[in-house]
Amino acid sequence: VRLCGVDSMTGVDIAKKVVETGIERTAEEGLSDKIAFVHANALESGLPDASADFVYSKDAWCYLPDKQLIIDQAARIVKPGGKILFTDWIEGEGLSDEEAQRFLRLMKFPAIPTLAEYAKMLENAGCTVKLAENSGRFRPAMDSYTYMLKHQAVYDAKKLLGWDDKAYDKLISDFEFMLKLANEGKIIQGM
Repeated sequence: VRLCGVDSMTGVDIAKKVVETGIERTAEEGLSDKIAFVHANALESGLPDASADFVYSKDAWCYLPDKQLIIDQAARIVKPGGKILFTDWIEGEGLSDEEAQRFLRLMKFPAIPTLAEYAKMLENAGCTVKLAENSGRFRPAMDSYTYMLKHQAVYDAKKLLGWDDKAYDKLISDFEFMLKLANEGKIIQGM
């Protein structure tokens, strides 16, 4: 709102704690009159048709089983001529079935579409796709997360895992696997 000159925004999240934290942070920043929050499933937000200049999501739709439904909701909510902007973790090039299944189990994602599949879903919802590309941010993010877990946040990670060294070793192995996929362009952040 402050950085982009947006008059007002409404955030929707299914997690009550996320909404409560958003409300607290908005109040701390003096933006409660500009930012509202709805505690709801994004597929049933209750937001009116054609009520938003834009719909934005950052790396969240990957958790939804039917991505066409969320895209249809975004298309319903956005005003004619408005924009749907989102990033998501998506399949890049050369991902094997075995790698895909391990990644999906690890992240608890129901599916992982490609850029082309997301573009087709947007077109099916009546949208014109103006940009669909790799953001280039997934690999450096995974590199940073993996480094932090191995070198800077060891104490915190082990504490969260109940000081279970096997669980910590598995966590590191899982992050190294995701970093490998990122380095090979098999998992990317699409936008």
